[in-house]
Amino acid sequence: MNNIDPNKEYTDREINKGGTDVTKPEEQVKDRRFAVTTTSGSNETQYMIPIQYYACGPNVQYNHFRSALRMAMYQNRTVAEIPFATLGSQPHFDRSGLRKFTDTFDVERLQRTIPTVSMETFKEVCNNTVDVVLMAANRDMDFKILEDSYKRHKHAFKEMFGIELPEYSAVDTPNIMYTDGLSPPANQKKCLGLFSIYSYNHVNVRDEETKAKISKNLIRSKVIREMADNILDQICDGKPYIAIHWRNKTGEVCHIPSLRPSCYHQLPVSDGNAERTIPDILALMKEHNLSCAYVAHPQFSTQYPIVLRRGNVPNVFDQQSIINLNADNKAIYRFVSDTYMMSLLEQELCQYAALFLYTVQSNWSSFITSLRDQDGKKSIALDDLPSWKPIPKN
Repeated sequence: MNNIDPNKEYTDREINKGGTDVTKPEEQVKDRRFAVTTTSGSNETQYMIPIQYYACGPNVQYNHFRSALRMAMYQNRTVAEIPFATLGSQPHFDRSGLRKFTDTFDVERLQRTIPTVSMETFKEVCNNTVDVVLMAANRDMDFKILEDSYKRHKHAFKEMFGIELPEYSAVDTPNIMYTDGLSPPANQKKCLGLFSIYSYNHVNVRDEETKAKISKNLIRSKVIREMADNILDQICDGKPYIAIHWRNKTGEVCHIPSLRPSCYHQLPVSDGNAERTIPDILALMKEHNLSCAYVAHPQFSTQYPIVLRRGNVPNVFDQQSIINLNADNKAIYRFVSDTYMMSLLEQELCQYAALFLYTVQSNWSSFITSLRDQDGKKSIALDDLPSWKPIPKN
């Protein structure tokens, strides 16, 4: 779409479709990769790298990165495009488990908000090191755990990225109540690392405006958006739909022999919820005039879409459905053979949904709900459905 109507309100799908640029003319800016002002008063570009590797699955790392962006925007720093480590690959320093930043997010769109550089460029300009590492501090933290975690990250960054982090004794722990969360000496350093990143969520950094800018431009890569757009035309004829992320985690736990005894009283409740909540789902679809549902679920929950169809939930689609619909589309095979890319694709489908039912204890869900909240889209926790019965913890 080349002709932009400045008076038209574009939908998310129009904005993001296939990488099409429908940004209004006054919002278009140049690539600022190497053009950045600094807090030090000099003309030297300053950089920031999020120190994240041991952070559970990728979605925790996505949230860490988004928090780091807020701080980098406040400091006018250029951010390193750090790769994301897949679940289970971290302890073994498995480089095949590292996924490129550009596989996950659209760098060109992100640079409308903040300049970024590749890891190779960061290493070159920072001489394979970090001048200072900041760790947000407050009295409720267990510093022994933080110290052990930092030392593990220091080793991992050397092994995986060839970047030398300072010793733990040199880590700067400014009072978290600083307005910007940074101590004055750190402001002068060229290459900054940010550790214990979630703690910076409590720092007031350019309020909601900053979050909105990040939400608007930290979007999935073009290949993900193009595939999602193609699928939306197939499964729901481009009409609004409900998305459900079903993940109660009993499947991941109960297949481990030593933990099976604790699952005997959990599974019946979990399986019961699948059927019990069908009337709630049907009522929500009727209330919001939705006639199509997409279900994202882990491999342990393949029966859930079948339960919904058996309960007369109309037009239920899931991962297998979209694979079947795209049997003649070569592009789908990249996703079939790559669980990381398929997960990103399903998140995109959930983000576009008119209504999203999410799993409370899932970082996969929380990343999407935070984006939807910023966009004013409605999301409802599965636990809040009237018929939901809490699953026993043990």
